[in-house]
Amino acid sequence: MSKTFSIRREEVVAHSPAISVLKERWPALFTEAEIKEEFRRITTIGLEETFLRHLDGYTPRLVQLMRNRGGAAAIRIRPFLSTFDRSQCVVKKRDAVVCGLMEYLGENHHQLFQDCQNDYEDYVDQPMKLLVIHNSTAEEDPEDVFSLTQK
Repeated sequence: MSKTFSIRREEVVAHSPAISVLKERWPALFTEAEIKEEFRRITTIGLEETFLRHLDGYTPRLVQLMRNRGGAAAIRIRPFLSTFDRSQCVVKKRDAVVCGLMEYLGENHHQLFQDCQNDYEDYVDQPMKLLVIHNSTAEEDPEDVFSLTQK
């Protein structure tokens, strides 16, 4: 994909094709690994590493903001703060902060995230979801996380 970067860039900038055309012509661009690599090609910055580093840096202040929130939002945020306080796993803490932030901003985290067991076939018709797949025998950490996008 790095060899075709200039061709793709010209095609996108000059012709502004529809997303469906881009998906058909460059399907790899819609995979997680390629999105990260494309971001690195354009910015020379690692997308996930930078996001997680900044999330970790802002976490104390975000948690403080969420704890100070009142009203109905505070009630919706409380389970995430509880998970944040109980968990020793950095991944679960990050998940709790992101979900709590979504609720803080008035967004429903269920519209983006979906927890499920090993069988995720029920969710393939969803327009966009990040599936957090749990092994039925494991209690703490998810087995896998992946995104579903509408075909």
